[in-house]
Order: sequence, then C-alpha cells, then structure tokens
Amino acid sequence: MKALVLPENVRVCSSKSAWWNEDLDHEYIKKSFSENGEEIVLIRDQFSAHKMDSSAQLLEKRNVQQILIPAGMTHKWQPLDVMVNSVFKSLIKVEYHEWRNAHESYTKSGYLKKPSRQEFIGFVSRAWYQISSSLVRKSFVKAEIIDEDQISGPVGEEVVGVPFDEDNDD
Repeated sequence: MKALVLPENVRVCSSKSAWWNEDLDHEYIKKSFSENGEEIVLIRDQFSAHKMDSSAQLLEKRNVQQILIPAGMTHKWQPLDVMVNSVFKSLIKVEYHEWRNAHESYTKSGYLKKPSRQEFIGFVSRAWYQISSSLVRKSFVKAEIIDEDQISGPVGEEVVGVPFDEDNDD
C-alpha cells in the first residue's frame, strides 16, 4: 500500500481488528501529548482502553488529567458528541459529494469507484478546518461542563472557572 501523506490536523491509527485497543491508545497519547507538557484535561468515555492503568500512567507523565464520563452519559456530557460530531460528519459528506460530482468513474463491474484513502484523508482534513473554535467552545457549555460566562481568553488559551485568588481562603 502506498504511504499516506497526512496533513498536520490528521492522525491515522489502525489495528487489524479495526477496534481501538490499548496499543492504539498508547500511540494516540504519545503522538498527541508531549511529556511534561502544560496541564491539560482530556474528557473521554468509559471505553476499556481508556481505563487501562498503562494509559493513565502515560497521561500522567504528560501532565494530562483524564476525566471519564459515566457510562450512558456521553450524549449529554461529551462535548464532541453534544455538538461537534454531527457538524463534522455533515461537512465530510459535503466534501464527499463534491468529490463524487467531479469523479464519476466506474469499476469494471459497473460500480461507482470509491475515493482513495488519501482522498478521504483530504475530506477529513478540510472538514475539520471548517469546525470553528466557537462551535467547540459552545459544545462545552451545552455539555454542561462550563457556564457560558466562564470561558475567556484567546482560542487555545482559555481560562475556565473562577480566577484563583491567593488572598481568599474560601
């Protein structure tokens, strides 16, 4: 198989079973978070690979605090599930339909040819670039993680919650 060219906003992980597993979780963590980086909060569901001690240790080494959403509550408390995924999937469909309109070719059996893996990665990358930071911020409000008035600062440097006051013991 030809090597894929990955845009900076796309990561590809795969397993023979096509299921996320401990090894993929470790690969994702290592690629996504640098060791001893700034403090980050990662919100994840209760999937078994997310709950592995080895994954927790890798995250801890990278100064990432993992918050696991209770089972059955991702539809309400997982920001991506609440708002972002539906928009993202719609944008990928638009990318596909635009590609399809420009590429009407058929296999020898008469079926429409599918996009290559490289083309699909392009769909994902372009769709993700269209997701606005305000949509992501609003998803945290809708998921009831923060109130609308609790988020401030430039994108990427958000401050959530009430500022720390050293003089206040409350």
